[in-house]
Amino acid sequence: MPRDMPRDDENARQGARQPWWASGEVEPETTRHDMTTLAWNEQWRMGIEDVDRARREVLQAYEQLRGAVRGEAGPGTRTRLLGELMAAMERLFVEEEGVMVAVDYPGAEDHFREHHDLLARLGRYRDALEAGWQALDLPATQFIGSNLSGHFTDEDRTLVTWLAREGVEALAVV
Repeated sequence: MPRDMPRDDENARQGARQPWWASGEVEPETTRHDMTTLAWNEQWRMGIEDVDRARREVLQAYEQLRGAVRGEAGPGTRTRLLGELMAAMERLFVEEEGVMVAVDYPGAEDHFREHHDLLARLGRYRDALEAGWQALDLPATQFIGSNLSGHFTDEDRTLVTWLAREGVEALAVV
């Protein structure tokens, strides 16, 4: 899900939050996540080889897309790389969802919905790119990276915590 960022220091002190991307503003420097790269983070390890491999493939696809945007690749290349990222995400989500079904994860339905929503948002963005209505620029790429990082850090961490709490038996099912 998109991460809301404080609009400015005053709003942050007051607890008010407005998504920086909704207003068309540039994300405030004081709150900006460093999305110059999205590299493997050991905290994202699930401990299931197929899932961890698929997650690394998503990160690699994201980095290729980010590199193309930074290198000013043409719109066709950017759209193709966004499609490759989405395909890598779909493979990852199939792996994750297989784990959740196999271990009867109680949060599976919500997690599946998060996967669906994330892919649907990217699909609409890809459609807008293909129609020429939208450009894939650095802020958009950072937004995608922020969503991936947030999903790995939040939703997937909840799953990993549950798996660890359930013990080896839950992991052995997979």
